[in-house]
Amino acid sequence: SITAATTITTTTSESETDSKYQESKNSEEQSTRTNKKYSKTKTATKLVTSSKLSTSKAATICHQLSQDGIDVETLSQSGIYRATIKEAAKLKEEMKKTLHLENWSLRFDGKRIDDQEYQVLVLKNEQREVKLEALILPNGKADTVVKGITAVLDEYNLWKSIKMIVADTTNVNTGRNGIVFQLQRMFTQKNLEKPQFIGCQHHIQDRVLCVVMDHELGEE
Repeated sequence: SITAATTITTTTSESETDSKYQESKNSEEQSTRTNKKYSKTKTATKLVTSSKLSTSKAATICHQLSQDGIDVETLSQSGIYRATIKEAAKLKEEMKKTLHLENWSLRFDGKRIDDQEYQVLVLKNEQREVKLEALILPNGKADTVVKGITAVLDEYNLWKSIKMIVADTTNVNTGRNGIVFQLQRMFTQKNLEKPQFIGCQHHIQDRVLCVVMDHELGEE
């Protein structure tokens, strides 16, 4: 009777151990599948963010790699687009927490396409360059552009971090009440050091070259 009881107890214990082991194994497999799925999604988004491919091309490449036997999830173009947007949102939140810890030069440039004004804002220092924002504005007037830029500086808490402004030497930028003047005035009003303005060297050289060509070849 004692032997039988011992046998039953031992069998039960082994059964419980096997059951727990199986549960642990299933949990690990599930975790591995989740991590693999995340990793595969990450690969697809990196094709867009790092390799500068369109979501359509990234989907095509993933599909081709999968057909060649490489373990890559075949996401659709829309799936890669959604994953890329989520990744961008995470990156933006991270930048809001960290960019203000460094000193930067602020560079901006605009282009008008189909009656819309686009202004690209870029941060740059000795270590790296950050493509910060692409603003879509109703027009390219100085007041409108300044409003868009200041909203970005507020969002990323960058007022204390901007030490230099780099822009084209166009009238809207460098005029008496141009974008640069208005921005520098705002820094002063916040009791912050006024950022140094540096004109875009390409445009400055264009002007010098224009004067030289006019002198050598005639203004006509």
